[in-house]
Amino acid sequence: MSRLHTPLEVLGITVPLSLRQEYHDDGRVDNLVDYLGKLRQDTDPLTPRLREFYAKKLEGEPGLTISMIKPWMLWSSKKAIHIGYLQSENELVNIHTRARQETEALRELGCLRELEKILKNNWDLTFYGLDEKIVADIGGVYGLFKKGYHEQDIQQENIPRIKNALAHFQRYIILPKRAEESDPGLFVPRK
Repeated sequence: MSRLHTPLEVLGITVPLSLRQEYHDDGRVDNLVDYLGKLRQDTDPLTPRLREFYAKKLEGEPGLTISMIKPWMLWSSKKAIHIGYLQSENELVNIHTRARQETEALRELGCLRELEKILKNNWDLTFYGLDEKIVADIGGVYGLFKKGYHEQDIQQENIPRIKNALAHFQRYIILPKRAEESDPGLFVPRK
């Protein structure tokens, strides 16, 4: 059993780490390609051609989760998971992006089941058969709910990427009930 644990703050989940795992929330970054280059500078620096490749690949992405193998204790290695995300002026976007990256980090750490258990207990949702990007979107929406946002708040922001994520969440769950009296747009977890 591991004595090391790491919190994923937006998702509100603490997961165990093995001795051969590290997790780093590197926070907000100015540029994802520069961030990736900084992480890889000691092991595998980005050539101009690779920078161009990653610039195209990461275009439009709000964040990055990267898993790296680092040398550790003589002939052994350690898996280091880093997340970084772009700054937005909109706090809802920042929370969604960070929760999305934390969901991807859970997958890399082999702990995605922890989030799935919460979603299963509250909304009867499982990740079985879902694409990784859809799972990350669902994690992003869960992070918004966890931070007190309601369905109506998300719809009113009119941000297509996040509205699509909410649609994924809605598509793959059976809503147990709506909170008609207090908040007509709030997803209510089962008790």
